[in-house]
Amino acid sequence: MSAPPQHYQEKFTPAFLLHLYDELCESKPDATLKEYENYLTLWGMDKKKAKVCCSRINPNKKGRLTREDVCNGLGFAPEQPAGLRDIEILCRDMPIRKSESIQVIVLNVLNLKSSYRDIVTEIKRQVENVYGPQWNVFVASGRYWGLCTHKAGGNLVFAYNGVVYGIYQSPERDFEDSPFGINSSYAAVSSKH
Repeated sequence: MSAPPQHYQEKFTPAFLLHLYDELCESKPDATLKEYENYLTLWGMDKKKAKVCCSRINPNKKGRLTREDVCNGLGFAPEQPAGLRDIEILCRDMPIRKSESIQVIVLNVLNLKSSYRDIVTEIKRQVENVYGPQWNVFVASGRYWGLCTHKAGGNLVFAYNGVVYGIYQSPERDFEDSPFGINSSYAAVSSKH
């Protein structure tokens, strides 16, 4: 089996493609190949490239994907996404794969942007593009203490290279009528910068 074309290896490495499959399965355990293809385009892969990528994956006879199907189609043995080993999770209220995807977004933005203003703006844009509206982003260096009210399953705070990154989704406006739970999370870190 040949390696994926160079033009989507930059962002869509086999490790990241498998990670996106894992994340999709957290919310939709019986995902089909078409749903995976649509998820790749949601993450910004060109529709034609997503179709080519998925054409190498053979789902089971019922059309459902397994992790093994995806690994075989990508010609890939799984591991944790690169760079995430250096991250210290301070607070997380979301599925692990979703959390890892947001961490990857942050790390990719850090490679492209230099000012904190540009960083938080771009992280917010990318997270909302994939996960919908009402996400908030903060970056703090040095001492930090925070309390945020967030939609259940929508909070992540982590430290990377002495800087704290927080991403959380605001709850629905009408708390009583919301189908989602409302949680409060605390995170604290003391770092010298």
